[in-house]
Amino acid sequence: MTSSIAKLKHVAEVFKKLNSDFTVQQIGMLLEVAVCENGITMPELVEATGMSQGGVSRNVKMMSSYIEQFPGHKPVVQGFKILETKQDLNNRRCLSVSLSEKGKGIMERVTAILLEKE
Repeated sequence: MTSSIAKLKHVAEVFKKLNSDFTVQQIGMLLEVAVCENGITMPELVEATGMSQGGVSRNVKMMSSYIEQFPGHKPVVQGFKILETKQDLNNRRCLSVSLSEKGKGIMERVTAILLEKE
C-alpha cells in the first residue's frame, strides 16, 4: 500500500510541476479527455464530470491555449497548453476536446509512474 501511495504522490508532483494551482477538478477533466482518444465533446465532458457548462468551459480554456490582450499591451498566449479544441465533425455546433502533444506527454509520464513495478 505504501508504494501505491508513493506513486500517487509522484503523479501529484507531475501536475504540480505543470502548474502549482492545478486543481483536482482539472485533473479529473484531463483524465476524462485522455480516455477518449478521438476527443470528447463539451456536452459529453459536462455529463462525464458533473460540472456545469460554464465550469467545463472555463477549465478547458485554462488548460488549452488562448490569447489574452489588454488595452495598450501586446497579446499574450495564456493557458496550460495541454488540451486542444476543434469543431466536432459530427455536430458543427459543438467543440471537441482532445489532448495536445504536451498533454499526451504528461499522460505518458503519469502512465509510466503508475505502471512502475513495486
